[in-house]
Amino acid sequence: MKFRSEEEFFEHDDFGLIPNDWKVDKLFNLALNCDSKRVPLSSAIRKKKQGNFRYYGASGVIDYIDEFIFEGSYLLISEDGENLRSRKAPIAFLASGQFWVNNHAHVLNHENFKRLLYLKYWFANNNISSYLSGSAQPKLSQENLNSILLLIPEKNEEEEKIVDILSSIDDKIENLDTQNKLLENLGIKLFEKYFIRFEDFKGELIWNDELEKDVPKNWKVVQLSKFIKFQKGKKPSEVFEKYSESLVKQILIETLDGNTSFYVKLKGLVISDKYDLIMVMDGASSGRLEIGFEGAIGSTLAKIEINGISNFYIYYFILSFVDEIKNNTTGSAIPHTDKSFILSRYMVEPEKELIDLFDKKVKEVLDKIFENKKQIETLTKLRDKLLPMLISGRIKL
Repeated sequence: MKFRSEEEFFEHDDFGLIPNDWKVDKLFNLALNCDSKRVPLSSAIRKKKQGNFRYYGASGVIDYIDEFIFEGSYLLISEDGENLRSRKAPIAFLASGQFWVNNHAHVLNHENFKRLLYLKYWFANNNISSYLSGSAQPKLSQENLNSILLLIPEKNEEEEKIVDILSSIDDKIENLDTQNKLLENLGIKLFEKYFIRFEDFKGELIWNDELEKDVPKNWKVVQLSKFIKFQKGKKPSEVFEKYSESLVKQILIETLDGNTSFYVKLKGLVISDKYDLIMVMDGASSGRLEIGFEGAIGSTLAKIEINGISNFYIYYFILSFVDEIKNNTTGSAIPHTDKSFILSRYMVEPEKELIDLFDKKVKEVLDKIFENKKQIETLTKLRDKLLPMLISGRIKL
């Protein structure tokens, strides 16, 4: 792998400098358009056809039904929707196996699966706004899709090497993400074993009216407000793009999703340490609970201050009803997390020895999750740095 020299490029009318052994071609010539096979189904019909096959729309799976019309591997490209301009989610994504596609996503196929991957990476790296129509509702018509001009190596060998490098990074990210989902589920199972089903408790159980179930006789039942309070984040006076020793990372909702953060001065802000709990308080993600983020908390988030009991116990307890929190927000136009709903929740207060045992086990689980997230962040930055250089031919393989 090396950078191409200036002599290895020539001037192209549409793309500027391109490698001598690359070409510009229309998407129509690079993949088979299968849009004619698509069939839209109304929500009423889908309700009668519920099943296990994925039903794709413009940005991914939107339902599951009992039939499929596509089988194999395809590249789906958003046909309409605001995401075509905002690019908050990928506009080109793979679909494999047996599935259904409605008329909001174009369907491309090719006998060589790596061609589909190359096109997926090309769309991830390039702006197609000049091919879109409609201002309020952006649309990528089939005619405009077919006319998109792409830069691609003349030889399949280089095209496949590019795909191999990028997809190997994506595979590692996917494996780490899958591992984290399994670890997260392991922590939940441990909490349920000890504190929901009381499987290791050998003493007497007695009925509790607040929890409406039998609980260990010697355990107290208390409201969550006994142990926690919310400390809302603050908006900093100044934000910096680059890190320096006097700055800390700013934690925003985007940070929770693994995207790039900015940096802020520490003074006057609410600081989160590694094992502190953070909750989204405002907006569409209200009620989302996170742990493992260090830095200054933004104004749409809150740190959950915990006293008298372990952070891990409270983390998994709140996680056990986090869907209820998300479904019980306040506010009409903008949702807000309902603190009183959370603080009034009843919970068991177990013996310290059992909590200590639980903490020891889940700390190992959470530390591994944090380590995997750091690797995912590093790999994502590497892929995003290589992508434009590989897909433009600046790096020669």
